[in-house]
Amino acid sequence: MYRVAVEDMLGIRIEKDRMTIAPCLPASWTEFRFSYRRNSTTWKVHAIGQSPDDSRSDSLNLIEDNQEHDVELGFR
Repeated sequence: MYRVAVEDMLGIRIEKDRMTIAPCLPASWTEFRFSYRRNSTTWKVHAIGQSPDDSRSDSLNLIEDNQEHDVELGFR
């Protein structure tokens, strides 16, 4: 069930060194937050619903640098 929620509902996909989000959420969900950790690097992601003219990216390069990163990603 956890995997269904993460992969299908929130649309979080990780392939090699790239994370993308493409959620299937109710319209009332305009944003969500999650953290992802790989080895000693952590990404704190704020996913925000966007309008057609918004330029936020829906993907992120996962570069491991032993740091903590705060990032914003957009979704439609």
